Amino acid sequence: YVIYFFSSQNGSASESTSSIIYNIVKTYIPNINVLIVRKLAHFIEFSVLGIIITLLYKEYKCITNKGFILIFLLCIIFASFDELHQLFINERAGKITDVVIDSMGSFFGIICTLFFKKKY
Repeated sequence: YVIYFFSSQNGSASESTSSIIYNIVKTYIPNINVLIVRKLAHFIEFSVLGIIITLLYKEYKCITNKGFILIFLLCIIFASFDELHQLFINERAGKITDVVIDSMGSFFGIICTLFFKKKY
């Protein structure tokens, strides 16, 4: 829901949200670029998605290589639909680079979850 909510914002609202987050991050990292903050937000959102889907899948099945691929594909499909959805929102654009960043975030979340679940 959170990802869909942010994707549904028009360009002005999205810019406003980014500015708020940017100003918070800037207090801790003074020289950071707003574009980096925006892309980092993509990465984090989809890392959380990867974690949630992995935990849900792990609750009902043992994760094998096939399960890992399925989880990752679900995240990529969601990222693709998210960017496609943005094509229909005022002042927004769907970008393939964002799908790649989202997918990397998902991969990171999945790997971290599997590592920590195995370790603990």
